[in-house]
Amino acid sequence: MKILVTNDDGYRAPGIQALYRALTRDHEVILAAPDRERSAIGHGITLNQPLRYDRVDLNGGGQGYAVTGTPADCVKLALATLCQGRPDLVISGINAGSNTGININYSGTAGAAREAALNGIVSIAASIQYGEVMDFKGMAKYLVSRVDKVCSQGLPKGVFLNINGPCIPMDQIEGGAYHLPGRQQPFHWFCSAKRSQEKTLFLVFPDGCGSTGPGHGQSGYSGSFFIHYPHPMRHDRLWGHGDASDLRILEFHGKKI
Repeated sequence: MKILVTNDDGYRAPGIQALYRALTRDHEVILAAPDRERSAIGHGITLNQPLRYDRVDLNGGGQGYAVTGTPADCVKLALATLCQGRPDLVISGINAGSNTGININYSGTAGAAREAALNGIVSIAASIQYGEVMDFKGMAKYLVSRVDKVCSQGLPKGVFLNINGPCIPMDQIEGGAYHLPGRQQPFHWFCSAKRSQEKTLFLVFPDGCGSTGPGHGQSGYSGSFFIHYPHPMRHDRLWGHGDASDLRILEFHGKKI
């Protein structure tokens, strides 16, 4: 299977490197990711300046492409040039930090998966909640175990999977849950940083950036493994039938989600 991997943390990030190593054992993998961190850039694309890519060596062996643009740019450029043929699947991640609720709209990780979905390609956005234990290797292993079934069963047109894991070892997760994206209000927390040439500078206050549990107004995962099916154009509704029967492709540790 030909798989394109990308992210918004940059090609050096441990999440995408773990994913690349896990997938290359059985699949043809093309890594095309930003040359630096491009978090919270959403579905933005680069206009009015050229894009450039460089071949880069990856930590665990192999090579990828470092692109000067956004995550969505990476997908566009890869589909046009780098993949040399249409990929069967696009995976964006594994992101350091969850992408749930309204934050899906800001997420470069989700933006890349959405771009692939808009091009008719099965796609997955994968993230892990910030914490002391961020088991990228375990999440990569889970994704590898699902790719064949996800691609064979397919997804409705324009839909991508958004998978979020908690900050605990993946082998401690007992199961998963499906939720609509949360509906919390956008954050507006800023703090003044300093004055520069008589101008006040502002920074987003970190405590205002936390994700809430999907489908709820409360924070924290409590050991759950959340699965989201956000529509690329409207994140507050399911496609058509919207029942849970299609979640069979995402069983975890043998348990149906």
